[in-house]
Amino acid sequence: MSDVKPSLIKAADVILFSKCYDVRAVAIARALRGSDALIGVDFFDDVFSQSHEPRLLHWRRWARQMAADTDFALCSTPRMQDVAARYLPRDSCHLLNDPFERFAPLALGSLLQAKVDHARTERRIKVGWFGQGDNPRYPVGLRDLAAFGESLQRLAGRGWAVHLTILTARKSLTAEGLEQLRRLSVPHVVHEWSLEAEERLLRDALVAYIPVNSQPFSAAKSLNRAVSALTHGAQVLSDGHPLYEPFGDLIYSRAEDLADDLESGALRLRAASLPALVEHMTEWGDPAIEAARLSGFLNGRKLHKAARAPGAPPRPMAILHGLESDKASNIMTRRLGCLSVASPLSRPGRNYDVAFVVEDETVRLDINPDARPHLAPAFQADLTPSTNAKGEPRLQLDLCRVLAPDMLQSLTVSDDMHPLRRRMEYRAAMTAMLQLTRRMLPEMDVILSEIDPIAAGLGPDSDNAGAIA
Repeated sequence: MSDVKPSLIKAADVILFSKCYDVRAVAIARALRGSDALIGVDFFDDVFSQSHEPRLLHWRRWARQMAADTDFALCSTPRMQDVAARYLPRDSCHLLNDPFERFAPLALGSLLQAKVDHARTERRIKVGWFGQGDNPRYPVGLRDLAAFGESLQRLAGRGWAVHLTILTARKSLTAEGLEQLRRLSVPHVVHEWSLEAEERLLRDALVAYIPVNSQPFSAAKSLNRAVSALTHGAQVLSDGHPLYEPFGDLIYSRAEDLADDLESGALRLRAASLPALVEHMTEWGDPAIEAARLSGFLNGRKLHKAARAPGAPPRPMAILHGLESDKASNIMTRRLGCLSVASPLSRPGRNYDVAFVVEDETVRLDINPDARPHLAPAFQADLTPSTNAKGEPRLQLDLCRVLAPDMLQSLTVSDDMHPLRRRMEYRAAMTAMLQLTRRMLPEMDVILSEIDPIAAGLGPDSDNAGAIA
């Protein structure tokens, strides 16, 4: 996202934000307010519906901020449509199923039979598991595999030798991740995931094992892993949450049923059931159909936007950087013409237009002369010339000249404080700083950039003064 140029943004007909959960997306959408471009958000993972989970506050607040300037949402499941509809009108939330890459049903019949014949001859079932492996916020991936892995033992208990191949991201193979795999009671090997490795695995494996837990994040996932497995000729065994119900009888939820069908030689996915597979893929994963639906939806949203009365044009923006506002956000928002404002706890060494500097229990403003025209008259009266470490001209203002002592005191959070006290004081200081920045820049739309709601000390879904992105 950092490589995107403003010229490309301004020339686009449709802009879709996918997993861009920071102030850059908010600033771009806000800058295009009133333009003809359609602004959309990809509600891919469910990090938005758990209203009592403070760790996810940042995503919920980001979605609320984006909703003010968003024309549509893209969702990969009906459940995510319901989540997106908490932030946007339901008719603006489009369901786009994850389509298959390639699907050649006429070639699958012989492949399916060859897998069955090989398994019955060898009394050996090749099973594949593939996935990301971990998630920083949810117990998924390898944890699901370990938790539900007893199903594979039940297959082995029916007199079959079961051999499991695991494809996952290297970063998930930590000590904890490998400890999860030690719980598995069937022989297994682990390889690093790649698209090519996944395709080889599914072509070779008789069974794709895809257990799903019932937490909101997992229950809202798309059908893409089952789509990949079925279109490559692998049976799907999925216990836990019935995520893959749309594929009906083609999915196994019990290992015992799969073992019984293998004994009889008539597995659910076979030459005779390929017409049903084609029907399901047409409904849930055909790329041509999904593209046509998306095109029709976007054209409809374009007409809807054109028929609306024009809103107020966007105001110039100022970005107030918090404790965990990253460098990329500062670079991109400045590229968009936003004024960059540093709080006392913002990362040092960046090119800020205005900086709050705490020294000896006092606070001063360090200002780029180019920002002076944006200041309210009260903040321009006592500016004094200065230079920074590079010898560049700056302006300074001692805030004790314009602020009441109690307001000044609320701004004095600094790196010299004990970390615990600093976190305790941070919320009040940033609230005061946001109010002060709006007073100081009255003609600007001020947005607080903060990606760590825990550091900010914000309560679940509480609306602090100002926008947090």
